[in-house]
Formats: sequence, C-alpha cells, structure tokens
Amino acid sequence: MPTLTTVDQSRLAAMKARLDRTQTLGSGDQGAAVRALENVLSSIGFKPGTVDTDFSTTTAAELKQFQAAVGLPATGVLDTKTLTQLKSALARVRSSPETVALGTKSTRNALTEKQLARLGYRVGKADGVADRSLGKAIQAFKADQANLKDSSSALGTRGQQVLAAESAKFNHAVQRNRFVLTPEMKRADGVLAELSKRANPNGTVGIGEGAARPAIAQLQLRLKAAGFDPKKTDGIFDERTRGALEAFQRKSGVTVNGRLDGATWNKLKKTIIDSASPTAPAQTINERSGEVKRTEALLKKAGFATGEVDGLFTAQTAKAVKALEKKTRRTVDGKLSTGDLAALKKLLKPSFSEPRPNYNRIAFRGVTLNGRTIEMVNQAEAWAKKRGVPPGWAPYQGSFHSGTEASAGTHDGGGAIDFKTTASGKSLKQIRVMVEALRRAGFAAYHRAAPAWSPDHIHAIAIGDRDLSSGARSQVREYFAGGDALIGSAPDPHAAMGRPIPEWAMKFR
Repeated sequence: MPTLTTVDQSRLAAMKARLDRTQTLGSGDQGAAVRALENVLSSIGFKPGTVDTDFSTTTAAELKQFQAAVGLPATGVLDTKTLTQLKSALARVRSSPETVALGTKSTRNALTEKQLARLGYRVGKADGVADRSLGKAIQAFKADQANLKDSSSALGTRGQQVLAAESAKFNHAVQRNRFVLTPEMKRADGVLAELSKRANPNGTVGIGEGAARPAIAQLQLRLKAAGFDPKKTDGIFDERTRGALEAFQRKSGVTVNGRLDGATWNKLKKTIIDSASPTAPAQTINERSGEVKRTEALLKKAGFATGEVDGLFTAQTAKAVKALEKKTRRTVDGKLSTGDLAALKKLLKPSFSEPRPNYNRIAFRGVTLNGRTIEMVNQAEAWAKKRGVPPGWAPYQGSFHSGTEASAGTHDGGGAIDFKTTASGKSLKQIRVMVEALRRAGFAAYHRAAPAWSPDHIHAIAIGDRDLSSGARSQVREYFAGGDALIGSAPDPHAAMGRPIPEWAMKFR
C-alpha cells in the first residue's frame, strides 16, 4: 500500500516470512517477527509491552484485543488473516492518523466512545479500541446528522468536531420553549401521560426504546424544546431518543433509566410554554425561543449587555433585564414581563426628531445660534431634565464667533456651541448627562475638562449643519471615527458612553 513506509513494509514482510514457515506466531515464540509484530501493534495504538524478540503474555493480550475489534477469533496468535487486518489498520493510521478507524486504539477513540454514548449510541465496550460496535455507532450518528454525508464507520476530524458539539449540547440545564400547542399536540400529550403510567409485563413502567407510535413524535418534540435534540420527530423511540431522554432525566434530577415514566413526564410536560403571548408568563432563565431572541435584540439595541443574541435567556440576559427595570423604575426581578417589554419598546422610541432646517441667526442666552441649533439644544435639555439636570444651560461660546484663537475656527460658522460647566455649578455626574443628551440630540459633544486654553466646558458641534466651518466639519468626522476631535486624534474620552447618534444624523457620516 502506498501509505505504508519502508519500515512498515519491512516489518510486515518479516511477519509474513515467519508465517510462511510456521503458519502461526504465538506465546513463547521469539525472533525478529515478534519484534515486528510488537512494533506494528504499537503503531496502531496498542500496548504490547517491551518491544523485543519475546512473544509475551502482554503481546498476546493486546493481539486478542485487536482481533476482537476487527471481528476475528480472539486467539492471541498471529495468523495470515490477522496479518491482513494488521496491514489494513496500519495503512489507515498512516494515511489519516487523526481518524477514528477500525482496529486502532487511542485516547481519541475513547473520547469518541464517551461522546457517542452520551448521545445514546451503543458503542460496545468503552476501552478506546475502535471495534465493529463503535463503527456501527459512528454510522448511526452520521445518519442522524444532516451535515455528515458519508456512511463509513470511520470518523475524521470534521466528524469529531460535529460530535463534540452535539455531545456538548447535552450538558446544560433543562430549557423551555414557547409556542401554542395544537389540538393534535395536546392529544399526544394525553397519550404520553397515560403511557408514562403503564405497567409492563417485564416489571418496567412507562415506555422506552423500541416503541413506535405517533405520540412518540410529541415526546421527541418536547425533548428538543428542553434542549436535548433527538434529531428526529418520526414517532420511533430509537437510541438517540433514549440518549436525549437520559440526558434530560440526568439534568432534571429524576431516575436515569431511558424510559418515559411518571416522574419523567411530570418534568417533561413543563418544557413547552403553551402561550401566544411573548411575555405571559414572563420570560426567565433557561427559556429558549424566538420571543427571547427578539427581546435580546431589543435589549442590545437599547444599549444593555445581553451577551450573545441566540434566543436563550441566560443569567446575562436576566442581568440586562434588571438593568432595564432599574432604569425604567420597575420592579427589579430579572424576568421580562409584559410591562417590562412595553417599557423597553418605549425606551427605544426615538426621543429626538431631526431638527428643522432653520438657519436664521437668533440671539440665545447671550450668544448667537441658528434656529436649527437652538431646536437641538432644547431637545437635549428636555432629555437631561428627566435625568436630574435642569434646563437653561449657560453658553460659554456660540456660533458665528470668529477671532477666538483657542477655538481653532470651529465657532466661525454655524452649529457650534460651548456650555459652562464647573463655573455654573455642574457636578461631574450632571456634566456626563449633558454630554450624553447633546450626543443623543445630534451633536458631536465632548467635555473639555479644564483645558489649558479655556475654562472647563462642554464643546458641541451640530451634525449636518450646512453652515459649519471647515474646522467644525473636521471635528464631526473625528466624532464619527471615534476620536476626541482635538489635534493628535486621541480616543474619545467618553468611549464608555458610546456615541448614541440619532438615526437621522447617520446620513452625515
């Protein structure tokens, strides 16, 4: 075989030459053929002991394991049929060393056995030896996976990755899904409830592997809703369904017997929230549904840290809901109720409309602004008022204010305004609210904390103002890019706040 090395071929030739003379090689025999056999066994993962010229009991025991794995009589004696299988196994290892393949022994094989068994597939003896039982389990697993097309009994790197992911899915708390049960589903639930109480002639209770009836499809649907996917809803209680049920039982704290009995049904019947409402009952930890995914997306849009938007209500989702409840002054329990959802949607309603294109110059609190800028300031003050900052902010500089060297020309045109801060008695908390309010209203706004060239103040440039000076336009570009709009382009000092730019202003990016 082209995958075999020169050394491999030499070892196989040594064993063949010995068999040509003696037909077999077993305990008590000695010579180069024994060393060759032990080397080949080692190459495919077995442990024949010290590699020497003595055929020991350890060598015989490992050879027996190999023979049993490939379907030969486990004699512990090397013969021609065994040599043929050794050659094939060695070729498989050489051509694809990462593959779980018949006749090999490895920790990779042992992990595959463990993962397949967790899913319910029968792997035979879990000893790290890839035997025919493991091969059949691999084939059954592949048949249940739409993303694994080949039907061989070997499992390559891609298959191992899929298996690891599938196995990991069985290691989590019991989940619940939310949808309206149809009349057919409710009838099937009634059948499952009755079957779970059935006493069988063999002394067992309920139903288990081998059962085949329409109601089993509802059992499979409920297991999937709980997060333990049996891969089918065909009404046949197969080994994968048993594995899913055992995983569910393990996580539910009931006896793990792979059967739908009364105790298991009492837990399983809670895995579907029969409701057309997205929030009645309230969404809470371990619900996985389309409604939760929509909630996560809304929370994320509102600026709450939900973690991954995947439809699973986690502890992180609950933390985000608590933050929402606290912000909207609702009862804080981390469960998304109908009222919480309404508050979330209200929070997402645009607070700031696009200002009218009023470019008339108007006197405003001792400075000159255009009407557009004044409208934006009023919107910002209204938002900040709800957060404890009174309106009537005192300007430090306005627009159309040329000749101030420290301003670098940014106030020469329209849309520019600076507000007094510490000089007007504002606290740092209030200043932060003012900056966020101005940003939400559509300003590129920054707190200039006691700069060398002027008093402590808030600097704001109205995004999209047609009368902006070239310097002001440059600062707006810096703002969109995440900079501080100063010479040197340092990062935004308010990065934690973000840039909550209103939708209407995005066209000016």
